[in-house]
Amino acid sequence: MERAYTFPLVILLACCLTACIANNMNISTDESALLAFKSRISTDPSNILIKNWSASTPVCVWIGVTCGHRHQRVTALDISSRNLIGNIPSQLGNLSFLVSINLSSNYFYGSLPREMIQLRRLKIIDFGFNSFSGQIPSWFGFLQNLQLLNLRNNSFTGFIPPSLSNISMLQDLDLTLNPLQGKIPEEIGNLHN
Repeated sequence: MERAYTFPLVILLACCLTACIANNMNISTDESALLAFKSRISTDPSNILIKNWSASTPVCVWIGVTCGHRHQRVTALDISSRNLIGNIPSQLGNLSFLVSINLSSNYFYGSLPREMIQLRRLKIIDFGFNSFSGQIPSWFGFLQNLQLLNLRNNSFTGFIPPSLSNISMLQDLDLTLNPLQGKIPEEIGNLHN
């Protein structure tokens, strides 16, 4: 009789252990992505990231990082108004549970990595008041949950991509104070929110 109970108990313990290991691997992925991001920041006047973002501290207590209660994965990144200078690495696209990212009012530069297309849960992107350049990525159109896209006061050039009209949930779009050219695509008028 005892053996009949032992086998299901072993299976249950193995499942719990597998879930714990998988969760740690996932938070490790988030940690690696954020440490790659930190490594691309050349100036941090307050030393906030240098002092706080460390592999010896749990990711979910890092300044500017919020984790979800259910999965203990990074769901929000808000390091706005910190006078940071740097650019965004492709690894940021590995933050698969990210819902909100706010890098506004810093000095981030360069183009936005295509790997950010993987951030399908994103609802808020606030990159206003930085120095991002290049064309506004057409892949924003694949971020179907996006509700706010703020690229105000950067150095984006070229045309507004018509693919932005694919973001059916979009409520706020701010592209002002960028040296853009051409007309606003008619398709943008189809955004009802």
